[in-house]
Parts: sequence; C-alpha cells; structure tokens
Amino acid sequence: EYAGYFEDSGFSVSDRRLSAAMPAGELPFGGYKGCHDALVERGFVFTDLEPDALMPRAREIHSIVNAAFGGTPLFVPAGFEEFLYSAGARTGHADGAVVILAHYGLNKPAAFLLGLPDSCSGGKNFVFKTIGVMPECRRMGMGSALFYLMHSRLEGRGVRKCIFSTMRDDNPAI
Repeated sequence: EYAGYFEDSGFSVSDRRLSAAMPAGELPFGGYKGCHDALVERGFVFTDLEPDALMPRAREIHSIVNAAFGGTPLFVPAGFEEFLYSAGARTGHADGAVVILAHYGLNKPAAFLLGLPDSCSGGKNFVFKTIGVMPECRRMGMGSALFYLMHSRLEGRGVRKCIFSTMRDDNPAI
C-alpha cells in the first residue's frame, strides 16, 4: 500500500523503516498541487509552524499522533508531558525543521507532516520524518497535499536528497 504509493511515484523501497530515498530534484510531489487546492476549497487550512509556534499548537499535534497511530502495534501512547519531552522539545530546537499542520472547521486538527535536515549529511539531505492523518480525514488526498507543501518548502534550500522515514507501509494513518 504505502510502499506502492512511493513506488508508483518512482521511488524504490530500501527498507520498511526507511521507506525511500530520492534526489531532491526528482521529487514528484509538485504534481500533487491539485490535492492541496481541492482541500483548501473544502475549507482545510495548512499552516507552517515555526519553532516558536510549536508549543502553542502541540496539543493539536499530540491529538493527531494518538488518533493516527493508536491502533498500530509499535506505537506506545504517551501523555502530553511525555510527548513534549520526546518529540516537541527536539523538533523545536532542530535548525531547519518544518512542521505543517492541517486543520478544518473550528480549528479541528486534521493532519501534520514533520521534516528536518539530516544532521549526518550536514543538512544536505532532508528527512520526511513523521506524517499523521486523523481517521476522519483519510482518503481525501491529505498526505499528497502535505507532501506537495513540504516539497515546495524545500525548493531553493539546496537539499540534495530526500529520505522518507515516515513509518511502516501498512499503517493506514499515512
């Protein structure tokens, strides 16, 4: 399923933990603009969260994480304080991290995508790290819209390669 999503777009699966890697200039996600535009027309809003905006929006991301990954065998639910310690603090201090949050209605969280520069490559590679979509927002093109937005954020940043490490291929939350 998920691996097929990337394979259909020209990626090869290296490992189930490292879904795929591809030169940044060959990313196919620019073609997903239509998914993004259709969701915006339906009332979805996509927000780039700068490091100083992460903490005020952390509860939204935490709720997506718990709902999106709660039924998967490798997920260990974390309380909000533990979530902040394990995920929020590191992301907020990662230079060049990108977090895109999608919401709808009266600020109901819909999905998020987290990416950050790969420190092993000195930031020349970029890791698409975590994506989560609320169950009621799946099968709408949300993942495609988020990948499109992340791709557009990376243009002009000098990224050499993108590494996709966004969970297992049989996880419906992605």
